[in-house]
Amino acid sequence: MKTSEKKLQKFYYKMVAKVGGKYFSIFDANIEYVLGQTMFQQVQHEHGGGFYVYPTLKQAILADVPYNENGLYTAPRTILVCMCWGDSIDYSNGKIAFSYICPVKEFPLEKGYLATKAARREIEEQTMSSTKGFNKSVTYNKIKDQLFVSKGPESVIQKKRTFEKKKTHDLIRDENAQLEREILEMEEKLRAIQLTK
Repeated sequence: MKTSEKKLQKFYYKMVAKVGGKYFSIFDANIEYVLGQTMFQQVQHEHGGGFYVYPTLKQAILADVPYNENGLYTAPRTILVCMCWGDSIDYSNGKIAFSYICPVKEFPLEKGYLATKAARREIEEQTMSSTKGFNKSVTYNKIKDQLFVSKGPESVIQKKRTFEKKKTHDLIRDENAQLEREILEMEEKLRAIQLTK
C-alpha cells in the first residue's frame, strides 16, 4: 500500500482472540488490546515488531496466524476495527505493520466462524490423506475411471471411496462459498455503520 493511500485510509482490521470479554493477540496471549487505548511498538523488518493489521475486512478474516506456544489459537475470535499510524512496513500477503494502534470498535464474526474454519481444515486434511497413493498430476476424472475398471468385490469398495472423495471436494467448495458470502455480508454491515456516523 502506498503512503498516500495510507493517509486516506482511517481504519484497519485485526483478528484477535476474545476471552472473558477482553481482547488478546492470537499469536501472543500476553498482549491485550483495549478499545480506545493507544499502544506503541516500533516496527521492525522481518516481523520483528509492530502491530499487524489488514486494509480490508476480508483479508483480516482469512488471515492465518503463525503458531506460537504462547498463542490463543483455540479461543473464540473477533475483528477489531483499529486506527493505525506512524512507521509502517508492508508485507507481500497484504499485511501491514504499524508502530501505533488504537482499537476503536469490535466487529463480531458471524456465529459458527470457528466451526467453519475448523471443518474446512479437517476436510482438507482428509482429502490429502485419502489421495496420498495417487499421482497428483492425474485429473480426478481419470482416477475415477481407473477405479471403476476393476471387477469383483473390490470394485464396490473403490466406488465408495471415489464417491467419498467427490463428496469431500463438494464440501470444501460449499464451505468456501459460504465463507465468501459471510464476508460480503459483514462488509456491507460495516459500510452501513460508517455511513450512519
